Amino acid sequence: SSPLIGSPVATSDVLTSGSRWVSFDVTNTVRNWLLQPSSNNGFAVAANLSTPAVLFLDSKENTATSQPAVLDI
Repeated sequence: SSPLIGSPVATSDVLTSGSRWVSFDVTNTVRNWLLQPSSNNGFAVAANLSTPAVLFLDSKENTATSQPAVLDI
């Protein structure tokens, strides 16, 4: 079974236009994962429940843009 989605690590204002980068500082979360690896359940991307959203994520597999995901540690 999947873990429940916990408290937000980071949030962003509502984005109303496409082709924008959004970045989040997840340093403390990753540090905690290193200290307690069993707490690493990954990240969930979710819309605010009161404001449903359509989300398009670009990825390296997109042959038109090829934007690889990056995690700087």
